[in-house]
Amino acid sequence: MHAKLMRQAYRKFVRLMVLATGILSSFALLASDYCSSSGACRIPVQFSGIYKDETCRISINKGSSDETVNLPSVSTTKLQNDGNEAGSQQFNITLRACPASQKINLRFVSAGNQVDKRTGNLLNSTASGMSKAVQIRIRNEASIQMVVDDPYSYQSYNIPSGGDDVTHFFSAAYYANGSRRVTPGSVYAFSGIDLVYN
Repeated sequence: MHAKLMRQAYRKFVRLMVLATGILSSFALLASDYCSSSGACRIPVQFSGIYKDETCRISINKGSSDETVNLPSVSTTKLQNDGNEAGSQQFNITLRACPASQKINLRFVSAGNQVDKRTGNLLNSTASGMSKAVQIRIRNEASIQMVVDDPYSYQSYNIPSGGDDVTHFFSAAYYANGSRRVTPGSVYAFSGIDLVYN
């Protein structure tokens, strides 16, 4: 059988949730229930997972598949121009107990959450109190964008013959979609993860 036909893809329902309350202008800071008077805001990015196949185990930040990463508070002044990025926060994803000598491609995919097909970013929720015109952009450790839902945008994990754990680093950041459009508010977005076994 042709090698391409033997490639298997398993979707791990691992949600990358960005719960951000720190997109705040200086005028909105005092009105926020999530920020202290000193201007410090905690913005959790939560990861959780449900495993459906006997394949690799996923670990976020060397912990379980249900961890929280806090993004920094940022001012809307840092997101005034289209394409501005701010508040980048690093996280890592480790694949454990994988089949030995295997190449695995990790991709970010939409999971009940909308994606901007033009930018490849996760869209923010449109619920009340959410920041407008802000998206979440994910990058790999080489600062290359991980385009959500793009089958050719992936991070390769080369599992050694001993089946040792392999870790790669990523980052999530706020992204301005348009000039002078980002408003104060919260951000909520999440992404699934595909593991493609080659």
